[in-house]
Amino acid sequence: MDKRSISPNIIDTIEAHKKPSERYDIFAVLVRYEEEDYYCVSYYKGKTTTGYLYITKEGSVPAREKIREVARLSLLANHINITFYSVGRQFSRRNSNSIVKALDITNKCLKLGEDLPSINACKEVFESILEMRSEYEKIAECMNATLNRIGRSGIFYSQEDFPSLNDWHERMGELLFRDNYVQMETYDDRRKVISFLLKKGRVIDAFRFWLIHLRLHPGHVSARDLDTFNKAKRKFLQNEAIEDEEKELENNILSITRNPK
Repeated sequence: MDKRSISPNIIDTIEAHKKPSERYDIFAVLVRYEEEDYYCVSYYKGKTTTGYLYITKEGSVPAREKIREVARLSLLANHINITFYSVGRQFSRRNSNSIVKALDITNKCLKLGEDLPSINACKEVFESILEMRSEYEKIAECMNATLNRIGRSGIFYSQEDFPSLNDWHERMGELLFRDNYVQMETYDDRRKVISFLLKKGRVIDAFRFWLIHLRLHPGHVSARDLDTFNKAKRKFLQNEAIEDEEKELENNILSITRNPK
């Protein structure tokens, strides 16, 4: 949000709650909750968030309990917005031509008349990836349109906009995970298909398939990403209830919120 568009009394209130050597950011749009509009402010020292402040459009600073839901929804919406534009949107622009080519080569293998389970496994995975990416692109279009509309209006209607944004965010995360997961699961199958093609003298197809194979996910997760991967696996594949991270986030927000108790 452009500070020049904000009235001086709001800026004065923000400055009054700022501690020495801190800087601050203001959420890009007003947050509307129960017919009231709020400015949402984050204070920082270096890269560390040191506090939050929630101010009504008229300039009052409500009690902390009154803005509990505003704080939660605004921070989650900001997270969704940042995640989508820094990571999520770029995946909607993925070129899936290599998957189409891999599927074409796999279908050629089936026509060679040898019953190799790995060929069928690869065919199913490539078809699944193309279906998931098609769904992902449609969701990304909806999400982008909604976020653009919010940006143009200057108001985030938290109770109306958040449910859709959150559902899309969750589904996109699941599709990205499943895309990578099925690639990992067929890593050995892809290698067997390459060996099969070489055995049949289809050297050019084997070479093309090998190049695609190298661009797909390997059969393991790096140690750095293993915890995140396992958590996503429990959530999206095993339908396990993950610890309430949202409640923890809410408590962390309120613990450093500068609105009065």
